[in-house]
Amino acid sequence: MIEMNMPIEGPSVWARRDVRPEEYRIELSAACLDEIRRAVDEIRAFPLPTILRGPDDFAMPACRREMARVRDILDRGRRFSIVDRLPVAEMDSEEATTIYWLLSSMISRPVRAEARRHHDLRCSRHRAAGTARIGYSSR
Repeated sequence: MIEMNMPIEGPSVWARRDVRPEEYRIELSAACLDEIRRAVDEIRAFPLPTILRGPDDFAMPACRREMARVRDILDRGRRFSIVDRLPVAEMDSEEATTIYWLLSSMISRPVRAEARRHHDLRCSRHRAAGTARIGYSSR
């Protein structure tokens, strides 16, 4: 076994006490939330499988700016991010999955992983402290 006697440093090395919310939390702007709501309206009007949707199908410049901030945090910052206040209570599970897919596509190419165990993009609604988050989970 190799023993390391040197400190590990950088923005992705942290202890909880050293991390401030502004270093990882992205609170969506009112403009981005409006774009999400309009996208949900379009998704309802023209239903398609999630995987056929892409961010270029929707006018979402404010959301693109927010997701660029997430990408920067993931690439150069703390390497994790929480996107706060997605309006999941206003949409069904399939619509929420599609919005998650679109926002994720603005960061990087999302991949639906299928292996021995089936994984799927799913909506998980958390009501802790009035927040709602969409997350990746197994089924």
